[in-house]
Amino acid sequence: MASCTTGDEASNAVAKPFSYTSLEISAPAPEETLWNIEGNLNVSLALSPPLQPNHQVRVYFDGVARTVDGTSFQLQEVYRGVHNIQAEILDETGTLMIRSLPNRFYVQQNTVRFR
Repeated sequence: MASCTTGDEASNAVAKPFSYTSLEISAPAPEETLWNIEGNLNVSLALSPPLQPNHQVRVYFDGVARTVDGTSFQLQEVYRGVHNIQAEILDETGTLMIRSLPNRFYVQQNTVRFR
């Protein structure tokens, strides 16, 4: 037997807009302490479903917005101290689709003492 859908069921399936179900910063981990990263921070985002064509990733690093390419990227000039990062996905019109929770992490640098 063939399956049949009513007009209402078909229009509900078509009318449902795309949405992301989750966005998390997987690296650096919340409250993680990173040692001797030499100013280069590797960031990985866990996004479900995967990033769609024409959607953008915007990251707020210490309150400053940066547009990045993809869900794995590197930030430069990240030095010793306490830092905050948050990510969000924007659609092709710039509309916010989803935002991660803020993530605080720490960067430590070994000190070399000369005598």
